[in-house]
Amino acid sequence: MGNGSPRNALGSDWGKALRIFCCRIVLFTLALSPVWVTAKLISTHAVNTPFGDDWRLVDQLEKLHLSQFSWSELCRPVDGERIPLPQILHLSALRLTGGDVRTDAWMNFTWLAATSFGVLWLLLRTLGSGPGSAILFLIANLALFSPTQDWFAMRESAVILPVACLVWANLAASVPGSTVLKLLTCALLAVTASATGIYGLSLLLTIPVLATCAIGIPCRVRPWIIASTWGLFTLLALRIYFQDFGPPSHGGKWMPPWKQGLAMVFEVLSSPLTDPRSTPPKIKIWVGAALATTLLGLASWTLFTTIARRPPCPGARRAPWLALGGGGLLGIALVAVARLSAGGNFAPPDGGSMIPEPAAIPVLLGAVVPLFLPGRPQRRPRARLLSAALLLLLLGTQATLWVRGTATLQNQYESRLRARVALHLCRIFPPENPLSFGTSDPSTILRRARFLHDEGYLTPLPLSEPFWPDRRVSPRKLPPPDAVIT
Repeated sequence: MGNGSPRNALGSDWGKALRIFCCRIVLFTLALSPVWVTAKLISTHAVNTPFGDDWRLVDQLEKLHLSQFSWSELCRPVDGERIPLPQILHLSALRLTGGDVRTDAWMNFTWLAATSFGVLWLLLRTLGSGPGSAILFLIANLALFSPTQDWFAMRESAVILPVACLVWANLAASVPGSTVLKLLTCALLAVTASATGIYGLSLLLTIPVLATCAIGIPCRVRPWIIASTWGLFTLLALRIYFQDFGPPSHGGKWMPPWKQGLAMVFEVLSSPLTDPRSTPPKIKIWVGAALATTLLGLASWTLFTTIARRPPCPGARRAPWLALGGGGLLGIALVAVARLSAGGNFAPPDGGSMIPEPAAIPVLLGAVVPLFLPGRPQRRPRARLLSAALLLLLLGTQATLWVRGTATLQNQYESRLRARVALHLCRIFPPENPLSFGTSDPSTILRRARFLHDEGYLTPLPLSEPFWPDRRVSPRKLPPPDAVIT
């Protein structure tokens, strides 16, 4: 039988298919590496000691033990946020785990993993299972699991959870299936997101609008009437959200409302691509403006080519990503408008954006992923070169953020170790950094420590654990003390 026989051809096809399959397994395993690294960092850097905002949950846990807890406390403002659902979830986890505050980090990790799985599903549906999907999935995971976020804070779930709801609502609206089931799923996710804070409440408008546009609901009422009514309802809900928030008491630089709103939006949009601590505000604004311009330009061009039916017309595959980015951008804009209308014209003195930074990740995905969808055949060589340059730029940016974020994570770990020792010794030595205990009142710190100790929530210090992570032993001999006995 010759070399060109059907059996040899079949064997070579099987061998080629096996090599492609193995390469894809390796690439997608590499794309999951940020997930495994994050799980390892949480397991090695989590300390079972409340820190900062975690003490609010400890106070609520104490009221639960004393039967003095009121559910209305979950809706009270906490540093400019109402986060009832995250507080309920994390308070329940504290009760089930015996007061182990490390569950906050693992719960945040769960929401991030759910978001990552939704992004992977969208990539496989729109881009296939090729190397491009694996590289984009790696970039998405690097941005989602970036150590620049505070994984150990309960408040972080106030934005991670609504981002997960936005991704899964977009996925539910774009997959084939029952229209009623899609609408019910999107409504459930919108209501869930609305109980997580100001960004989640803004999704009360964006998710139904995206679902309506994606599903195409036949209705006798004009669509603009439904959209305007729902928009007014959401703006009213946002206004009620801020009804008992007084104007900010701290100072800051005054600027016109429109300028401050744009600065807030653009700064938070730049967070997945810039270091929030070392990057100047002007560079953040330019990066955020470029990201928003890219997303809006892609959406406009896709809409034009779809209406004009100009080939190629990848609108069906771009639509989920453009809807994801548009929903994230609309949510951030609504948060900025609501904060400005309720808080007055001011800019925070620390340069913060006042909007949670992970909220920009859907916008980043919506602006980047459509660029890698197939275009015109005659432009493929140039497009591949530009795509490779963009991927290298994104990977380099994320690598820099991960290096700096890991160093910050190590500093936070050492601070939590110090706070753990100070909590055990607070009866004898006053804490050096009382702000890590959520208060500067020594009596409050002592009361909280006694509660944790009496209920068995305070983990004892093992002798093998270093009390101070930066301790040094000097070989220098101390001089004899000069003592005068009287």
